[in-house]
Amino acid sequence: GSVVPPELIVGPFVSILVTLFLMIPLSLFHSLTKEQRKKFIKLTGILAITLFLITLSHSAYDKEHPKRLFAQHVIRKWVNNTESITNKQNIIKQDAGIWLNPFDYLNMKPIFDANILTILKDKKDKTDIEIPCEGLICSLPWYFPFDFIEKNIWFVKTEIFDVNPPLEVKILNDEYFFVKDNKNNKNENNNENSNREFRRRKISFQVSGPTHVGIVISAKNKTENNNIHLVDWSFGKEVIEDGEHKTFFSNSVKPVYRTECGCYFVFRATGNPKLNWNFYLIFQTDKENVNENEKIPVEFSFHAHWLEETTPEMEQMKKDMPEWVTFIPFLQLGPL
Repeated sequence: GSVVPPELIVGPFVSILVTLFLMIPLSLFHSLTKEQRKKFIKLTGILAITLFLITLSHSAYDKEHPKRLFAQHVIRKWVNNTESITNKQNIIKQDAGIWLNPFDYLNMKPIFDANILTILKDKKDKTDIEIPCEGLICSLPWYFPFDFIEKNIWFVKTEIFDVNPPLEVKILNDEYFFVKDNKNNKNENNNENSNREFRRRKISFQVSGPTHVGIVISAKNKTENNNIHLVDWSFGKEVIEDGEHKTFFSNSVKPVYRTECGCYFVFRATGNPKLNWNFYLIFQTDKENVNENEKIPVEFSFHAHWLEETTPEMEQMKKDMPEWVTFIPFLQLGPL
């Protein structure tokens, strides 16, 4: 992995296996003559030194054992959650860059030492491209929620580029309503609890664009005076509908809460890019009997993935790669 050297895991297992295999041959060592023992020790020493020197001179990667390098050309946009999220007028800030993920313990060191990437030639200090983890899952469009595995974030800034088809996210409806505390209503004698009301916010979305789209939902958003929770969603209940095309989610779909980020990660893939994705999210505040005009701030992030598209920067990086690197490129947009 990216946290512990693999030798610390593989080494003990190999040592145990070698010990088991050599138990019987080594038990016959006492039956050898003195001369035979000396020869055996010398040969063993020569073999050990040879293996050690081979280990030092051998590269960690080669054509048969390549280094994986995931390179995603990313557009990141921070927007206001208004009616049309992808409207240019709602963009607070944006940037673009190539996000590099090696997913192993040596990280980017072999790439930097080899000095093979044209895009990094003018980077005198490689720490310039290491960015801090800020925002929901580091404000990056993870294809899978592996943000807890990769601790270093390498992001090389580039010019903003166009993607096709573009991601379109619309808020169809944003409504507030009150619900009573049903748990306490079971106790009819507890009149004080039976009057407790909590304010909820229901947001309905429509998403269209590429075939692979993800959303990260903040499940617990702490404000100054209260907590805000995700209490319900339409996944597993609703119909995705576009004209004559209909797709039902399985009723067995259950939310999986990720403690690392305090969020839910939802991923949707379809073979029909023209099929809209309709769903809703419901949030609730812990504060009792709030004012009907009080807002419930929520946080979510949309990610889009174009797996078969490329850019000139990605093509140049692909040419720069030696045979000991397995280069895996694709385009992404997020957070949004």
